[in-house]
Amino acid sequence: MSVVAPALSSTSRRKSHYRGEEIRKREKGVCNQVRLLLAGFGYQIMHVQRALLERVTGTGWSLRRLAERVLRTPVRFTVSGRRITMTTGGASAHWRMLARGLATLHGPSG
Repeated sequence: MSVVAPALSSTSRRKSHYRGEEIRKREKGVCNQVRLLLAGFGYQIMHVQRALLERVTGTGWSLRRLAERVLRTPVRFTVSGRRITMTTGGASAHWRMLARGLATLHGPSG
């Protein structure tokens, strides 16, 4: 989780005003719960990517290495009709390996 690094609020006090407007009351602790859930989902997605790259390359990958080499690659998504196309920058070898690993996955049966 140190790679995902969720930043949680350590105070139980909420802001009473934001930009001059009073904030409506909400359930206590909801923000931290949401942040933890999002960090957990992010960790799971990174773990799947790491496992795929380990299978394709035959070498071990840490989450930190995955974040440094794969997730920081500049990527551009283009939407055209019903298709989304991903275009990577010059360092796209890791993304190609990841796409090759994704192609080998099978969806849920039934």
